[in-house]
Amino acid sequence: MVIQKELKDLNIFEKTRSITTDGAANMLKIVASFSDGSKQIWRVAHRLQLVVCNGLGIWIRKKPTSSSSSNTPTTLNIDSNDIDSDKEDYIDDLQTNPSSSTPDDSSNSIELLDESFDASNIVLNNNLDPNIIANENFVVEEPDNPPIDIMNNWSIDVIEELNSLAGEVIQEDIGVLLNKCRSMVKLLSKSSILMNYVVTLKKQFSICRSLQLDCKNGWSSTYHLVEFMLLYKRIINKINSEKHDTGLNKKQTNKISLIELDQLDWKMLEMLDIILKLFVNAANIISGCQYPTIGVAYFSIVQIRDFLDDTKPVVGISVNDVPLFMRLKYLLLKQIEKYFIENDEQSLVKHLVSKILKSWDW
Repeated sequence: MVIQKELKDLNIFEKTRSITTDGAANMLKIVASFSDGSKQIWRVAHRLQLVVCNGLGIWIRKKPTSSSSSNTPTTLNIDSNDIDSDKEDYIDDLQTNPSSSTPDDSSNSIELLDESFDASNIVLNNNLDPNIIANENFVVEEPDNPPIDIMNNWSIDVIEELNSLAGEVIQEDIGVLLNKCRSMVKLLSKSSILMNYVVTLKKQFSICRSLQLDCKNGWSSTYHLVEFMLLYKRIINKINSEKHDTGLNKKQTNKISLIELDQLDWKMLEMLDIILKLFVNAANIISGCQYPTIGVAYFSIVQIRDFLDDTKPVVGISVNDVPLFMRLKYLLLKQIEKYFIENDEQSLVKHLVSKILKSWDW
């Protein structure tokens, strides 16, 4: 095996007692193939990925119900999984300005953000404000096919379907909510009318940051999606209230109505923002730039567990929202115990720290 050969060339193979990797199947096989019985320690950051994604149901899709096949169809009678579906095309209707003599006029042409669109999808809008930079990149999308060298195994073991017996309704609700958020970001990137509208409102509300889609192999990207949705709350609410006055077609207005966030949705986003900040802080502490150690990682996990297990009031959470917030904490606490406390491999971290502390002369 190549890894064993490299370790032997470095004269450290016999000294290797544990290897830190993620939980991908190929990594498990590599560690198991070591003849010296080296232990595998899962990366703490990867375990945090599974704790957040599976605890909150970030990527869970709601199972279709029989009611979706009703004989009384309406414009909004769409399965919840279609909220974030890419099957529908929600770009603007083609519009031209009869008085324009130069089709390449910069005030009438929009450069779409998604490079997968061909030239026939370029939208011309005769109501664009000439003072606005139409091709401003305010939506950051994750690439559909990332280069091999930046791909990882972190999407492995992320739950997408709930167990009907042990599943939590709240996880399903969070999955639907985040799919609405993703769909809103995608819709904004496909409509030149909405692009122009948002750019105007960004200046009005003094917003400089860009919207960003999340990806399955990085829970922190979902945190940024939540963060940016809250930042854009006034803009999104204005789009919902004025969707019939902005020149959008019927399909687009129906889509906006389908993914509109209500008061409970916004409250949920606020709670997710508060609870995920703790994980962001922990990830920053154990990141490579901060010189991570086993002790620091263990300290971070203990701090997270103590916070999730604490029943004291949290700043920013109203009395009425406390039960729901405590439920979110409980779901994450169960995952912390599963991946860090009860798991034999990861418990090795605790044992190593314990041995180190005992060896010190206090």
